[in-house]
Amino acid sequence: MSEFFADYSSWIWLGIMLILILIEAGTLALTTIWAALAAFPMIFISRTGLALQWQVLIFTGITLVLVIFTRSFVVKKFLGKKIETNVNALEGQTVLVVKPILKFQKGEVKVANGVIWSAKTADGSEVLEASECKVVSIEGNTLIVQKI
Repeated sequence: MSEFFADYSSWIWLGIMLILILIEAGTLALTTIWAALAAFPMIFISRTGLALQWQVLIFTGITLVLVIFTRSFVVKKFLGKKIETNVNALEGQTVLVVKPILKFQKGEVKVANGVIWSAKTADGSEVLEASECKVVSIEGNTLIVQKI
């Protein structure tokens, strides 16, 4: 078995690399690409006649170094910033109070696209009509706002 691996080790590493690339292409999760990149130099290292256990150790080390030092950067660069949509996009927006928000009663606010939402304040304070507020969070179909 060790003779077989010694004779075909560079082809085996090439096969491992291709399988890992196919897995990455299927998932697009940026997980197996690091091992695929680590398998590439192993194609050449295996030709030196290095023992299998050392090849596996080097492969594991290269993979860990790539994951630890490059994954977070690549994820930020390629996957980009998450774009908030629907109700999640309302957090942080400035809204206009169209019905006063009282201490024990919800009011109403108008968001930038003209939709009116029920609202209450985060601290229970009162906000008069025509005041501007900032959306702090969302609870169900009620916006939690804070006066600016």
